Amino acid sequence: MHKILVAVDGSASALRALDAILARVADLKSGAELHLVNVQYPLHGEVASFIDAAQIKQYHQEEGDRALAEAVQKVAAAGVPYVAKVRVGRPEQSLLEYVKEQGCSEMVLGAQGVGSFSSMLMGSVATKILHVSPCPVLLVR
Repeated sequence: MHKILVAVDGSASALRALDAILARVADLKSGAELHLVNVQYPLHGEVASFIDAAQIKQYHQEEGDRALAEAVQKVAAAGVPYVAKVRVGRPEQSLLEYVKEQGCSEMVLGAQGVGSFSSMLMGSVATKILHVSPCPVLLVR
């Protein structure tokens, strides 16, 4: 089965990327499976030291599920097989690890995520992934 990772952060750009791959998968009838992956940044510093680890894990899962909700609805309505996952870490590192772990043959990203201003200052996730991805990357504007 052709496994395609779709990075989902809840942004309009990520949903456009999902729409683009859904159209392509529907046209190909390729037996593709979409892996919808949301990456939550870890809580750092004093905040993490005052909150129970189970609460932090629940918080990340709830936030990730919220970001994935619309994408999951779209994929389910299209009848395309999918897996939805929430991970915690740096997005570029977590997505690249997931691709390797799951043997994904392609990655689909929106060109501009939720944190566009911070991405501009720190370097965009998409740009970092494009430089080191072990598989083809579809970047959608």
